[in-house]
Amino acid sequence: VYLANFVHMTMYTMCLGGVFDNFLYSISQQQRVLVPDAPIVLGGGAPAPAATYVDTFGAFELTFSIRPSREKVAYPPNSSCRQLYTCGSSIIHITDGSGNADCCRVGDRMPLMFFGNGSTQLYLAMDAVGQNESADRKDYLAQQHCNTQMELKVEQWTRIKVKASGLATSKGQISDPSSGGAVLLFVNGTKVCEVPGTGYHKLPSRKHAHVFFGSLQAPFSDDHLPANAELRDVKYGKPASNMFVGVVNSIQGILSIALMCPIGWVGDHMNRYTF
Repeated sequence: VYLANFVHMTMYTMCLGGVFDNFLYSISQQQRVLVPDAPIVLGGGAPAPAATYVDTFGAFELTFSIRPSREKVAYPPNSSCRQLYTCGSSIIHITDGSGNADCCRVGDRMPLMFFGNGSTQLYLAMDAVGQNESADRKDYLAQQHCNTQMELKVEQWTRIKVKASGLATSKGQISDPSSGGAVLLFVNGTKVCEVPGTGYHKLPSRKHAHVFFGSLQAPFSDDHLPANAELRDVKYGKPASNMFVGVVNSIQGILSIALMCPIGWVGDHMNRYTF
């Protein structure tokens, strides 16, 4: 009987333990769904998707799937964007609305995701507390952005993750451990770049920050055109906490011992012992 119970509980733990851990990780992330699985359309003459709001964190994960259109957004050769360093097509822009809501005050880009001019090369721009707020876009981009080396494939879904974290939750992905933290860009699960200007600074967190899909909308104006793409499954939250899961599992183990030992003793006493 004891052997059967042991095997039963072992199999129960193996089957459901992982499910319970995944549930705990999900709770620890305080994840919010910004766009569901049903895709939204950016650019291409489509109406601008409705903006929303989110509370941002200094350590966060932003994940989404994107399907770039075959028709890429390209600016005319005589466009002033080349002097303004705005020749990009916007995908997702989280901002607190300070300044012009685009650049280069802390909170303008938390982050900004965009394609390069006439390409699907993905760019990530992220503010950091302590950055030079009087810098122009050229100097800002030199410190506060990174990008993929290859273009994303058109007419295909690609999974993107932006992760801002300290060393404890980076899983060894940060290039310079002495920096204490960084913002990392992943494409289909592979790290492709790291924002250098965020390594030595605290990242901004804001209550009720604006989330725009494509270009900024009223009351703000944007020099960036919206990207031609589809977005789906956009989620924002904190990185999963190993400490939270470990503490809950420890409490679960203590309660199991505290409850099961008396119950087991009572069961044995009632079924095996006679007086």
